[in-house]
Amino acid sequence: MAAATAKRRRRELPEVPRGAPFLEAWNALDKTDRIYVRRMVRTGQRFKPGEGDLARMGVAYSRYQLSKPWQRLFWLWFLPALVVSFSAGLRIHELAAGAVLGAALLAWNARRSLKRSQTVNASLLT
Repeated sequence: MAAATAKRRRRELPEVPRGAPFLEAWNALDKTDRIYVRRMVRTGQRFKPGEGDLARMGVAYSRYQLSKPWQRLFWLWFLPALVVSFSAGLRIHELAAGAVLGAALLAWNARRSLKRSQTVNASLLT
């Protein structure tokens, strides 16, 4: 198989505000819009077709959150923390170990939803 087909290519998204322009635009949003955008991104849902500006802010918000150091190094801290906390939870009680696994699932799902929100809303950015 050719090397080009073996690698999964990442589709480039249209430009969205980054850095200081994003923060200015984010702070200019109404509180209810910020809550709505956060909820849609956190759950990885698609914005409605008439919400192009909010979709743009949602993609920018997810990129902003994924640029944080703890998200860029997610697997570096997540797996060791999971192993240590799960073994400590098992020593305490089986329910504590289950709570650790539940918290780990929530952390993984939040990261997955941040990435997913970029791809599902890409069509609304153009």
